[in-house]
Amino acid sequence: MSSPVQILVEQIQRHLQMGNLNNLANQVTEFFHANDLGGAQQLQVVQVLMQHGQWVPALQVLEQITIKDSNGLMMLAMCLEQVGNFRKAVEALLSCLDAGDKRPIIHRLLSSNLAKLRDLDSAIREFDLYLQGIQPQVSDYLQAVDLRLLGRKLEAARSALDQAKALAGDAMPVAGKVLEAKVLRLEKQGQQSLALAQQVVAEDVKLAESWSIIAELASEQGLSESITALEQSLASQVGTDYNSVSRRYSLAKMYDRVGRIDDAYAGFCDANAAQLQALVAQKQVFDEHQLQALTERNMQLVVEAPLAAADFTPVFIVGLPRTGSTLVERLLSQSPAVQALGENERFLLLANELLAVNKNAGGAIAWADLNVLAQQYLPSKPVGSHVVNKLLHNVFYVRLILAVFPNAKIIQMRRSYEDMAWSIFKNYFPAGHNYACDFDHIKLYYTKVNALMDHWGSRYPEAVRDVCYESVVANPDEELAKVFELLGLPWDAGYKDFYRDAQPSFTFSEAQVQKEINSSGVDAWRKYEAHLAPVFGLR
Repeated sequence: MSSPVQILVEQIQRHLQMGNLNNLANQVTEFFHANDLGGAQQLQVVQVLMQHGQWVPALQVLEQITIKDSNGLMMLAMCLEQVGNFRKAVEALLSCLDAGDKRPIIHRLLSSNLAKLRDLDSAIREFDLYLQGIQPQVSDYLQAVDLRLLGRKLEAARSALDQAKALAGDAMPVAGKVLEAKVLRLEKQGQQSLALAQQVVAEDVKLAESWSIIAELASEQGLSESITALEQSLASQVGTDYNSVSRRYSLAKMYDRVGRIDDAYAGFCDANAAQLQALVAQKQVFDEHQLQALTERNMQLVVEAPLAAADFTPVFIVGLPRTGSTLVERLLSQSPAVQALGENERFLLLANELLAVNKNAGGAIAWADLNVLAQQYLPSKPVGSHVVNKLLHNVFYVRLILAVFPNAKIIQMRRSYEDMAWSIFKNYFPAGHNYACDFDHIKLYYTKVNALMDHWGSRYPEAVRDVCYESVVANPDEELAKVFELLGLPWDAGYKDFYRDAQPSFTFSEAQVQKEINSSGVDAWRKYEAHLAPVFGLR
């Protein structure tokens, strides 16, 4: 005779086979009550739902029962992570640790959720505790490399990579070779990075990141063979997955580097068309109405009262991509008073959580909620008096930034539309920049963001400063002195020598910030003027 658990599992499996998921969670919990199932039996049933990828019903069941042990809390955290509630997942996992459950898997799950909340230092620390509790495999060390690169910890990434190599010997998986090529590139070992990338594509022609390295680092004379191989690869493998789309951008960049302008322009158009198809399939196409709603929501934001000034000066570089933000951040970071966070998403994630809750509650954002955001923004004590975040999307949150940090300074990046639009169009941006693969969408986004920056500048003139890329490269001392003055820091002309010992850049601007300030990016679109003038309405 079947046990109650077996009966319920069979019922769940029938529901799943028939695609009948309506009220599945309620039916499961009603069965629990009717048959007086204990905690262990309940979790056994939830595990079945999780094994079938039914994270929402599993979460709904867990939220309706009493969780009495850390296994239940761990399962709750796993479900919360799958539905995107990373903060509550972290809380559940910390409860496991508080209860004395220090199994390695708890640390690994905690690391994963902390990384998604962009608390990367804590994520790296938890992953290290996971490694200490297991006998690491090569794949574990490679995960550590990936995480440390995400956290901009190049030396730590190299250490984990060396451990993976020592363990793998001659059997390093191709994914590990790709990571090593990326690390070598960041370490400025260009020829070694290129050689390894070429070895990788010989093993697996589909791996896009290696092609990206080849497109950047190969000599113009050496690109001919790579172009032929990549053309053949793309002709036989049509798709809109990451590797297929990214390789199209790499091919177009190779054409550009060897002077095949017509082929390059056609290649960039082909790559962006493929990316647009991918966004359609993912239901992430640019939506002008959503952009308008986001803009209005943040312009009209109401708060009970702003907080007191922070004990450091938060600096936010905002605006559009390809406008010189990496250059300005690199120059600012030459000051010993400045800590650079890079493109740190933490404020944006916290802001979206707060605004989502407030949208449901209505009314002004409470002072206490602003205070929570302020306390959570930097997980650890700043190492400088000024902390620079160059996540450009923060342009939508300037009102909230200045409510949370009244002493914050906002640097708004500007650049000519033609150069900015072309520079965006020829780079592969993730879905968060879903406007980037269509010139009409780029124009709409540019117009909206520039109007928003005009609004912030007029509303907060003491906190906001526009910085024009063309002005910076033409008169760097004059323009940068103004920026440093806004921050209350002295400008030193020697900061312009940053490129002599430049730290690695984790953005598209890696090549540019390895050189002295120059105007090569001004009017760069004119190389393609025959194609772009009609697009820009100049003919």
